[in-house]
Amino acid sequence: MNRKKIISAVQQICDERELAFRVVDRDSLSAHTPALPAAVLVTPEFERIEGRSRGRITYKVEMYLFEKGMHNSPEQQAEQLAQMESVMLDMFTQLSENENVALVDKLQMDAVTSRLLARAEIGLKATAEVVVIF
Repeated sequence: MNRKKIISAVQQICDERELAFRVVDRDSLSAHTPALPAAVLVTPEFERIEGRSRGRITYKVEMYLFEKGMHNSPEQQAEQLAQMESVMLDMFTQLSENENVALVDKLQMDAVTSRLLARAEIGLKATAEVVVIF
């Protein structure tokens, strides 16, 4: 149930930004080719729980942003990645403001260097711990 809250919140954020959105299992990440620009959320992984009838559950969240641009110059790609980092940071900030989310912690972002989709794209991967209240 709490995993669904994270997925629903991320989907709403993506809808507001007019990003194609997919939720995938880690093993099938490269099999999905959404329209671009896109956000791909790997199914959040349960990490730990605190409390019994009330408490917190921590999930590892991994999300990717993809845009057209793999054939751009290195300077254009660097600028595009900088813009994508800003968008990703805003998305995780917005997620942290969700009523079911207590905390977004340990956010890390890296450019995606391998081809995860079957088209010319540029990608950014973010991972974070998301703590959900139950």
